[in-house]
Amino acid sequence: MVDIVIDGKESQVEAFKEYAETKKPSSITISDYDGDVMRMAEYSQVLTAMQMLKAIPTMLEIRDSTRGIDETTRRTEEKIGI
Repeated sequence: MVDIVIDGKESQVEAFKEYAETKKPSSITISDYDGDVMRMAEYSQVLTAMQMLKAIPTMLEIRDSTRGIDETTRRTEEKIGI
């Protein structure tokens, strides 16, 4: 299932609906939506935050792994006298 929620001037919305009605497969339904529609900039901010929440744990693991490599490199350098 795919929901497409659009907002804009009434003429723009109607033009889109007319286009969608003529191009859609017969199994697709189009209906009006009376709720609020999030602005694209707001949606972009929410999406960015969600992506960051997913990425941060991975970034922390990479940081910790890099610290381990740094420590191993430091000990190796001490052993060989660098």
